Amino acid sequence: MNIYYANTDYKPGDTRGRNAHIRQFIRHSLELGHTIWLDEPVAQYPRLRTLAKRRLERWWSLRQMDIIYTRLQEMPALSCRYAVPPRRWWLNGTGHVWEFNTIPEFHRIMGRSERAVQESIAQFRAYGKGCDLAICVSEALRNYVQTNLGIKYAVTVPNGSDSEHFRPDLIPALPHDEASLRVVWIGSADLSWHHFGLMVEAAKQLWNEHRPEITFHVIGHSFPIDQTPPNVIYHGPKPYEELPHWLAAMDVGLVLYRPGVADYNSPLKLFDYMASGLAVIATPQPQVNVVLQQMEAIDFLVPFDDASYLVERLLLLASDRSRRLSLGQKARRLVESYYNWQRVATEIFSHIDAMFKQKGSRERHN
Repeated sequence: MNIYYANTDYKPGDTRGRNAHIRQFIRHSLELGHTIWLDEPVAQYPRLRTLAKRRLERWWSLRQMDIIYTRLQEMPALSCRYAVPPRRWWLNGTGHVWEFNTIPEFHRIMGRSERAVQESIAQFRAYGKGCDLAICVSEALRNYVQTNLGIKYAVTVPNGSDSEHFRPDLIPALPHDEASLRVVWIGSADLSWHHFGLMVEAAKQLWNEHRPEITFHVIGHSFPIDQTPPNVIYHGPKPYEELPHWLAAMDVGLVLYRPGVADYNSPLKLFDYMASGLAVIATPQPQVNVVLQQMEAIDFLVPFDDASYLVERLLLLASDRSRRLSLGQKARRLVESYYNWQRVATEIFSHIDAMFKQKGSRERHN
């Protein structure tokens, strides 16, 4: 298939998880034999095609597309307009697939106004009348897209990791220390859906209890190091390509959110921790809950503001190395068997094939 992959800005060396998601979609789509078109060339993938800049040439290229696949965050992209007349008429049968990664309420997390939220919802509902298929990264997000945005044909395809890229046997970024328990937290502290305060409180309790062998390693943007005890070590943001070596040096991965908008996402850090063979401790979140149940580790879900329970879980893992290793092995096996990018691409294109069959059936009966 010819696929215009819209609303993407792949940048090698970028520290954002979305960059990894875009790269993996490109890689596996190409491996499946599809032709991917972008707005800008990417040197890493010479087989990619680039849309023309001139209007008439661009529209002629778009008419050759089987799919316009639009990657979405909290607001519609320009390509969403192609799903409805009059542009849809000109495209003459092109399928419109939208990939949702969060909800319009994410505007609030970014500090934007309530008006921005409502405008995005209204635009999604208007353009969504022409959306043939919505790919949603979580079941909660699928329910939102159908109920709040009125898009009927929506499916759930959870994110994953790359078990060849993230592995516990890599050369670690820090020397191994069998006497310590290294706990990693990845994320941007300036995004209010992250509950880094829960981690900081747990670190303070452990420091006050004289347990310096349990250390917290923070990778990301905007972390307030002046508010943390000495057992919290800030490494700053790292390019996604370097993260496997950092995770290879860790023992436990934290997935800590506040309730709300984060309930709809499919956290890449979770699956990268799992691929790296880390034990995972998390706050309740619909998709994370399912994954921890599959790992038989539901007791490692921490109530949102219970730092003492987080401390208890960390002390357990520090004292029981076999339990920690067992949890990490189960996590990695889940990535190898299901939560991986190859499965993501296969599921997406299976849903797209089904969409075309349904479109054909609907058109024959209209």
